[in-house]
Parts: sequence; structure tokens; C-alpha cells
Amino acid sequence: MPRYLSFLLVCLPLWAAPAYANCKTDIDAYELIDLIPDVEDEADWSALAIDKSGRVILQRSDPFGDTPDTEFIRESSGRRRAVKQADDSATRTTIALLDNRVRFVDFHRQEPGYLPVHIQTLVDRRGGEIAVSEYCQAPEEGSELTQFVISPSGKQMAGVFSSETRQSVARCRADKAAEHLFEAEPSLILKVISDAGVLAGITEAETGNSAWRWDTNGRTDFEFDPTEVQEISFGGIDENGDVYVSTTDLTKNQSLRLNANGERIENAILPGPGWDVMSQSVGPCGHIFGYAVHTNFESFDALSEDEKARLRDDMSAYMALAQAREEAYFVWSVAGKGLFLNAITAGLSDWSSMDIQAVNARGQAIGAATNPDGYRRPIMLNPIKR
Repeated sequence: MPRYLSFLLVCLPLWAAPAYANCKTDIDAYELIDLIPDVEDEADWSALAIDKSGRVILQRSDPFGDTPDTEFIRESSGRRRAVKQADDSATRTTIALLDNRVRFVDFHRQEPGYLPVHIQTLVDRRGGEIAVSEYCQAPEEGSELTQFVISPSGKQMAGVFSSETRQSVARCRADKAAEHLFEAEPSLILKVISDAGVLAGITEAETGNSAWRWDTNGRTDFEFDPTEVQEISFGGIDENGDVYVSTTDLTKNQSLRLNANGERIENAILPGPGWDVMSQSVGPCGHIFGYAVHTNFESFDALSEDEKARLRDDMSAYMALAQAREEAYFVWSVAGKGLFLNAITAGLSDWSSMDIQAVNARGQAIGAATNPDGYRRPIMLNPIKR
């Protein structure tokens, strides 16, 4: 098991008033940065996590599986160094890099003759480590921590505790039992907590998923008609407490904001009808980076019945309409409209298969993409003035 930490009461403070991000939402151009320009190898690289200052956790994976994955931290200055790892045969994969330089980690160890250990931990920059179950203590005897979330600053934490009789959502408190907030159904999934202490997630059901948010005024559930919405994917939460989800619908895949008033607001990710959101990653200031596909299903559905019949009778015109397809990467912010990333990012069209992992308050997005030579590289989309 991981070593107990000296930073328990230092780096992970009490439940406190949030420090809101200094959000910059009027970004009009980006630059694509290869985060390892001085490295030339055939390994698969990706950027896993980023904090508010632009520090990034990088991961190098051997495509042949001969060596274990290794992680590096890239400072905002560009300087890079290996992440300090304990010599205990465990593998650690960073889930998030917090603003206090603590890493939220997926810990896995399997040794011959022993049961595998798979937990989540918090690791400080000196390598001190604690299991999240040791920090977020159960609100009552007999309950076990089964889900855990932590905010970007590291100041807000919460978990789901399960026992034989109930499932409790509680917020963590340093050196104290977690504070019970509300009881939840077993199908509830806790996805995120903001620096303002707002919780959000989804609830799974055979008839379809629903989304929920909780603040000090209570819990709000957002139900969706299962005959229209086939799936709900969680996107994130911003500093205003708005929750972002994407839906897989019969005619259109939408990006939605769910606010404290129970409203569902569609994000116009790109101009014009027909854009289906295939993936999205949301930052604390409401920046959305994602991938969308344009089809004519929505346009066809909006036609009159006579026009639909005319197109069906003209098979060549109907097939031309049905088979038209376009793909695009986009960025959207609450301050304006969605934009094509290719149009505002020089050189992006030379890259392919981009995957955005995380977005910080500055609007910096990190992930991985395949460069023109066919190698997987860790990238940053960095906002610039044009």
C-alpha cells in the first residue's frame, strides 16, 4: 500500500471558500505546440493532465510493450523532467494534476502470489503518497469509499460511500469523517466537483441515463426522454456551476449546459444545422474542445413532408444528401460562438486523430495527435492574440 503522507494537512486543506478562475473567454486564435520538440522516437506520447499554470503531465508508451509507461512533468517554461516514482513495482497513471502540484493517480500493483491492488492515490511533488480512502474518511462505520472526486485546486473533495443499507454522497474534511450530503441510489455516478463545491454526475438506468447536479440548495435531476435520447455522456463543470453533457439523439448529437435553475441550454458548437458532437472536453471557464461530424439528418428532418417525399423519389438526390459528411475539430466558449479549430490554428490541418484530454482555466487544451510523419505526439492548443 502507498506510504502515508506528511502533506495531509498542508497540501490538502479544509473545505474552503472557492478561488474562482480568472476566466478569459474572448480567445480568437490558437497555436499548436508539440510538447516534446526535441524528442525523436517511435514511442506513443500523450499529454494526460494540465494545471492552471500550464504545467503538463506527459506519458511515454512503448508501442511494442517492452518497457513500462513512463511519465514526465513539463513546466510552463518548457523544461521537462521525469516524474518521481516509488520503487515498489506498482504502476501509477496520473488522472489529474492539481493546482497545488499534487497528482491524482490511478495506482495498480500485481505481484505473484498476492491479490492485485487497484486504488486511487494522491501524490505530492516529493513523492509522498496517500490512498484517497485514507484521506476521505467514511461518515459512518461500516461504509466504504467507492467513488472519489477532487476539484482542480485540490481544495474540494467528495466521495460516494456504500454500505449494506445505503449509499451516501459526502464531502471530505481533513482529519475528520466525511460530511454526509445526501443519500443516493446505487446507480448514481459521481463525476466531478468544482472549486465552488458543486457536485455533478449521471444516473444509469435501463430506460436511459439522466444527469444531476448538487449545490447547497439541493439536488437537481435532468431527465431525458429515452425514446429520443439514446445515451448521455458527461463532459464537465465550469466555475459558474453549469454542468456539460453530450447526448446521442435520433437526429442530432447535442452539447448541453445544465444550470442551477434546471434549464437545458444547447451549445451551438458550430454554425449551421447538422453538426453532431462526437466528443467534448470542458475546462473550468467553460471552454469546450471537441470533435464533430456534419450530416444531413437534422436538415432532412426539418423539411416539409412534400420535400421529403420528393427527395425519396429522386434516389440520386436522396443518396447525395444522405451520404454527405464532413468532420471538424471545434472550440466553443460561453462568451461567443463555436469556431472551427482548423480556421484559427495554423498547421492543424497537417495533424490527424487529435484527442483532447484536459482543459485549464486559461483555455489551454492538451492531449495527443498524430503528426505528418505518422507519430503520436503530446500536444497543447495554446491561446494567442491574432
